[in-house]
Formats: sequence, structure tokens, C-alpha cells
Amino acid sequence: MKLIGGDIGKYERETFVDSVIIAPAERYIVEVYFEKAGKYELKNITPESEYTLGNILVSDEKVTESFASEFQNLRENQDVISDIDAYRDYFSKTPDKAITLDMDMGMMNMGGMMMQGESHGGIEWEDSMGMMNEMHTSDQVQWNIIEDSTGKQNMDINWSFQKGDVVKVRITNKKDGMHPMQHPIHFHGQRFLILDENGIPNENLVWKDTALVKMGEYIDILIDMSNPGEWMTHCHIAEHLSAGMMMHFSVKE
Repeated sequence: MKLIGGDIGKYERETFVDSVIIAPAERYIVEVYFEKAGKYELKNITPESEYTLGNILVSDEKVTESFASEFQNLRENQDVISDIDAYRDYFSKTPDKAITLDMDMGMMNMGGMMMQGESHGGIEWEDSMGMMNEMHTSDQVQWNIIEDSTGKQNMDINWSFQKGDVVKVRITNKKDGMHPMQHPIHFHGQRFLILDENGIPNENLVWKDTALVKMGEYIDILIDMSNPGEWMTHCHIAEHLSAGMMMHFSVKE
């Protein structure tokens, strides 16, 4: 399987992969080469379980044109590299904005008891607390985006930018909160690059609009504020969004 592209376009360089982690709202483009006819399962495999999502049937009919040799060639996309070149001078600057992801249980705090499922690589793959989660609604639980510099939360945050601004944002997912877990953070209306994860530079960039921030980790993203309007940033796990995890930003002409 070959990884070709992400949310908003192609990677700088294609790579061979065994699997792709896809968070809510993320999109990936892959090419798959089937050497033999037969039935192939498309699976969601987690560290704890696996699920068959569907089947792919590959017939034994001869194709009119084979792309086997092209598949083995990993392309370098000079158009993407040239586009990103215009932003590389911004990569090393200090973050313009910083936010932290956390949650508050309010009266359900239960004396500071932490709720946490099994984590593998910063991701809670399975819901191991079904009964407890069913008890909690947005009336008791609030998921938060917190602005580091002001302490403002969720819709009290109101960033303003000018069209053409290039903004570096650090997003930290708090590791010692009430229920630390991963958050796919989506920025409406703009595109961004994930520059690094926990300070480790990303050596193969792709334009995105959603980034998975694993528990206890941080990422630096560089946003191209090119689309004027009133926009929202939020976690794309639906129950987190409905429990408050969203903020506002504007891009002025």
C-alpha cells in the first residue's frame, strides 16, 4: 500500500505503508497493488481488537494496462515542495498561539478520581468504560480548549487574523487531566502543515485541516490564513464537540 495524499492534497514524497491511522475528519489517499486474484479484507486493527470493514474482490481477468512498475516508483511531488517552500522560513519561529486540551467533570469530579481507558501510543482505541460513559452528558462533563496565555476556554476564545497571515500554533494535549485521550482538532476554512510532534520535525509534509493530537503530546502546526470569514476550531469527536470543545477565530480581508 502506498500513501499518496492527505486532507488537502499530496505529500511531498510518496511512501510505502502497512496501515494508516485515520481520526474523525481526516482523509488519506492510498494506492493499493494486488498481485494476485482473490478476496481481500479491509480491516480496522487496533492494539486490542480487529474489525472487518468490508471485502475487496480481485478478479483473475487480465488487465488491458498494468501499472505494476509505476506502483513501485515512489514519486517526489515537486509542485507540493515548491508550494511549501514559500512557508519554510516560518517553521522555526516561536509559536504565535498556544492552546491546551483538557476536560472538566464539574460536580461529577468524584474527589479527583481520574477516568481513563487503555492507552496505546497515546490513543484510547476502545471504549472500556461504556456504562460510566453513558452516565455522563454535557450537563456533567465539559471538554475544553484552553488558551495558554489568557486562560480563556472554548467560545470565550476569539482570535483575529488578517488574510495572508501565517500563524504557528502549539496544541498540547494534557496528560494528567480527568480523562486524557486523543483529540482530532479541525480548523474550518484554512489549511495547515503539521511541523512537528513532540519536537520531532515532520520530514514529509502535506496540507491538512485536521490533526490528531495524542494524549500527553503536543504538535506545532503552521496555518495559512488565506480564507476570509468567521470560522470555528473544534475537536471532531462528536461528543467532545457537543460538550463544549470548540472555539472561534476570524480572518479579515
